[in-house]
Amino acid sequence: MRRARADLTPAARAYRRAAGVVAILGAAAVPSVSLGAQSPRPCTPVGADVATRQSAWPSPLDAVVTLRARGISLREALDRLGAGSRVPLAYSSDLLPLDRSVCVDAERQPLGLVLATLLAGTQIQAQVVARKVVLAPTPRARASSSESS
Repeated sequence: MRRARADLTPAARAYRRAAGVVAILGAAAVPSVSLGAQSPRPCTPVGADVATRQSAWPSPLDAVVTLRARGISLREALDRLGAGSRVPLAYSSDLLPLDRSVCVDAERQPLGLVLATLLAGTQIQAQVVARKVVLAPTPRARASSSESS
């Protein structure tokens, strides 16, 4: 049962008053939620930045994978993709921007398409060599590096 205000000691009244002020200040500090607030920028859809849209990927690039990763390094995304698909990925760390932050939301997509999305903007592509996936320079990148040599 709550005691009447007049029955409270001065210390109890001060405590209640302070608790009320803290509750009001705490509520004011909580940011308001509005329906028009922007959510974090969504990931680029898988395949949106990919120029080559193959309808049939060669094995093992045809393996169906799911990868949801936001704000992780390319290295971590490739590690997760390799582990999740059970397809080992071979690449040279000198050729890839492995510390670049990536955002991927791929559900039941071909491994080749997810890799092409992750590698967009680089001169690296996924190739099948002896039934293994190798991330290697594109023919254009190889041609430009041989011309400069």
